[in-house]
Amino acid sequence: MTDQKKDRLIVEALGECWHEWGNPSMHDPEMLQTRICKICGKNNENDWIPKLATPEGFFWIWPRMQKMLWGAEFLEWWWMGSESVPKAFYLIAFNINPPRLRDSLAEFLEGRK
Repeated sequence: MTDQKKDRLIVEALGECWHEWGNPSMHDPEMLQTRICKICGKNNENDWIPKLATPEGFFWIWPRMQKMLWGAEFLEWWWMGSESVPKAFYLIAFNINPPRLRDSLAEFLEGRK
């Protein structure tokens, strides 16, 4: 799965819009500076989503994920670690890592389909 598909899966699972920006209208002077989402109608100045594999993305995901009904299920699945990696090493090296959170959450959500 590509990074963009992972990000879209997570954004939509968190109840947010995966914006599809239209082009500004050349006929409407008020619209020249903004683009409007074709899905939700918001403009890009009011609704910014960071790249999810960054520290900003980690802190964007975290509070939203905890509000989801499946949030606790994901956290349990995530913190269990891999049987081939000692738990203490796994917690330090893999979990406190924004790209790992994004990739793990996408893997978890894909498995729920």
